[in-house]
Amino acid sequence: MFSSFSPRALARSSADHPKRVIWLWVATLIVAFAVIGMLLADVLSPAQSFVTTPEGQRAANQIEKITGSPDAVVEQVVVTASKGTFADA
Repeated sequence: MFSSFSPRALARSSADHPKRVIWLWVATLIVAFAVIGMLLADVLSPAQSFVTTPEGQRAANQIEKITGSPDAVVEQVVVTASKGTFADA
């Protein structure tokens, strides 16, 4: 009277065999994760790059050009106060 792929038939079948449905979902998730991992492995990488050149990157390029080494970047911060010293609470 009703098709084997009707919602009624699928609901009855899944209610009759709950373990089979759970294992089917587990297998589907495992296959999905495997496919995602294979398809995205070549696309994703830890390398970072900018679409434009931001101000911080331009400053790092200038410091590298002046010092000749990208590892020679040293930053200093000068803090001034109108009154008091560093030892004051």
